[in-house]
Amino acid sequence: MSIEFPLNVKHEPEINLLLQAFCSVIEGRASVYVSAPFTSGKRFSEWRCTWMGTLDRSSQEYRAAHRREVIEPNKEHAHAIVRQLRTRFRKPVIDPTALPDIPGWTQGDYHAFWARFIESYADTVVFLDGWQYSNGCSYELLTADRCKATLLDERCRPLGREETIRLIYQAIDELEKSSIDTDFLRWVVDQLSHQADQPWEGSSGSSSD
Repeated sequence: MSIEFPLNVKHEPEINLLLQAFCSVIEGRASVYVSAPFTSGKRFSEWRCTWMGTLDRSSQEYRAAHRREVIEPNKEHAHAIVRQLRTRFRKPVIDPTALPDIPGWTQGDYHAFWARFIESYADTVVFLDGWQYSNGCSYELLTADRCKATLLDERCRPLGREETIRLIYQAIDELEKSSIDTDFLRWVVDQLSHQADQPWEGSSGSSSD
């Protein structure tokens, strides 16, 4: 299965190699993947409102503030939820925020890597609060839907298609107020809307298997 939206994927061999490494610990689609905002999400939208027009995005000051105000809080929240989920599920729980930065990788590389992980190894995907503000998380939701994974929110409640579409549209409205590009999110929600006549796996409920 492939998703058509163009991604800037530059490290296909590395992506394939890393995916193969998971075969040593996961047999088939038998894991829980935690979809968490990392470099963006609601925190980024709120933070951007505080510095808009005052920071040069290419500056060291911007990068340090972005890490402090967005990346580190997102990681801490994800790690806390992952710890809880690992006591609930009797299968591997995957935390993508634990993967260190890989030199040279683009956002498209990361999007492609984790989407292919979901296709190959995850039967359940848990979406942390604020996922709808993140291109990566929204892409993972579309991938999970297309490969019929069980979709849950942070509290392990089933996610329905109408709810996800509503949440993404709300995020689009907020992001555009902060002058953040929403083309990718609009493409995702368009794809979800076109799949409205297909079964939604999120309705199957949660499991601790």
